[in-house]
Amino acid sequence: MIACGLSPLVLDAGERLEPERQALVDTLADLPLPWPGDTVAQLTDNPTLSGKGIPRKVLFGSEFLYGWDRPHSPLTTNESFVAPTFAYGGYSIAWGAAMLPIHKDEMADWPISRHALEASYARTIEAMPYSAADDALSSAFPLFRMPTGTLQLSTQDEGVLSDLGRVMGVMVGRARLGVYASGDSDQRNEGRMCIYCGHCLSGCPRGSIHTFDRDFTALIKQNRIEYRAPVIVRKLSDTSRGITIHAVDEIGRALETLQVDKLFLAAGTINSTRIILESLEAYGIQIFLKDSQKFLLPIVTRHSLDRAWPEVNALPSLFLEIPPQPWLPNWAHAQVSPLNRYVTKRFEGLVGKLGGWRWRLARPFLGRMIFAWCGLHSDLSGGFSLSLHKGVNGAPSGLALAPESFEHSHRVARKLAYWLMMRMAPRFGVLAPAMLVGNPGAGWHFGGTLPMRAWPSHSLETDILGRPAGWQDLHIVDGSVLPAIPATTLAWTIMANADRITREVMANN
Repeated sequence: MIACGLSPLVLDAGERLEPERQALVDTLADLPLPWPGDTVAQLTDNPTLSGKGIPRKVLFGSEFLYGWDRPHSPLTTNESFVAPTFAYGGYSIAWGAAMLPIHKDEMADWPISRHALEASYARTIEAMPYSAADDALSSAFPLFRMPTGTLQLSTQDEGVLSDLGRVMGVMVGRARLGVYASGDSDQRNEGRMCIYCGHCLSGCPRGSIHTFDRDFTALIKQNRIEYRAPVIVRKLSDTSRGITIHAVDEIGRALETLQVDKLFLAAGTINSTRIILESLEAYGIQIFLKDSQKFLLPIVTRHSLDRAWPEVNALPSLFLEIPPQPWLPNWAHAQVSPLNRYVTKRFEGLVGKLGGWRWRLARPFLGRMIFAWCGLHSDLSGGFSLSLHKGVNGAPSGLALAPESFEHSHRVARKLAYWLMMRMAPRFGVLAPAMLVGNPGAGWHFGGTLPMRAWPSHSLETDILGRPAGWQDLHIVDGSVLPAIPATTLAWTIMANADRITREVMANN
């Protein structure tokens, strides 16, 4: 919309990191390494690292981005991974910056083709940092833009890349990341270049990982958007004059209703679905929230890490793409990462139970380990049932989320892990026999509650412009309208689809 010369009104909950933590982040941003240990300990604290299963990502030691307990938007769930967010910048403030377009074959059942997204892929990456390479992935997953810089690979990464490049049936290349890296031609970004502190998974104090809160701040300062917060949209009404917005503030007090000509809804899958269900008074209806289920595969390689942790970038260094097989109907995706704090912290807990001699025996393997974070297509994954229940006595309606396992997802994950290990073993020599399958939602790649259809058949389906059946001036532009969730990274596809919808709408108005 801004590119079309408009200054849109943005309504946002706008929650931010606690001021005391933000002050610590700002302090580290201007300091050279090594950083003060006590400050690092506070900003990397994550209680879930000492538990079982796949840990939950925590931003600078805070869980404020997870909106489980907001009185204005009640949520009941027995699954700790899935939650809406009301954070300024959304979940982008804690993402892993991985960027890969969807494969064209994964859109066979969509009402649009990947060709319809290609110009939007190129536009949405234009203003972002892009650490990538034109390599073996490019034929199936185009770059859409030349890289702006390149993160350094360790000798371990280089060795693994060489080994995997000769594995039959696997496409491998450098990870593509929205990160400011060495070689960036824009000198204004020099202060944001990655310095390999190793704490990427807890948040980047320097802002080396591109996050969209910074984009919002710049647009507000430039008066290119009108920004209002805190505003929590509760429901919408379609009228002859456009869309009426009913909203509350952070403590649930009703705000003045707003009338707009066009509304682009991008509240995130869970919040957008809640708003649509409330607007339609569709209480008690079960909707399926699709997920790309994840599993973690630790691998012991013949290559050792050539630098001491944490002197690394802990984001993915390599991407593995596995094309469909007779037993795998969709593409699978794996992100290979080096040793990181999540692993070392979990290993410390294990070592405490192992004892001295067992630790001495296990320690040499730690420096030779890499970790493949693997994803399955939503057709092969579990998900969640979602339903809205009307509030009583003026209370807001409550959203219920319950995990639903897909009985074959663990079997497919084990088959994929075994398939990978059998092909990699001749090159790697030793592979870890363990794997950890995450519960639905563990990777935060979910959506598909209000899917786009060529011909929407009911009010909880949308057309190719993100409009629920019967609505003219409302366009949903987040992950809720994706017909399926690919195994590959999700954020870029959501951005590209939002760009496509917005430009098509504005071109016709």
